[in-house]
Amino acid sequence: MSPVSSPKKVKNVYFRNGEHHMVLLSVFAHAAERQNWTKEEIHAVIDEATRSNYKHLIKTLKLHSE
Repeated sequence: MSPVSSPKKVKNVYFRNGEHHMVLLSVFAHAAERQNWTKEEIHAVIDEATRSNYKHLIKTLKLHSE
């Protein structure tokens, strides 16, 4: 049985519910770049976050932050 890997996390970032979705994505992308994430890793999270509605976006970004 293979171990379940946890998602990579951006540290010291806060997402406020009600903030415009583009602001949230920019905050995430900027923090991830500062923490040496690859462009592919950032795009993978953004692609997943924008796949559905606002609630899914918030949930996905929070899953990848601490």
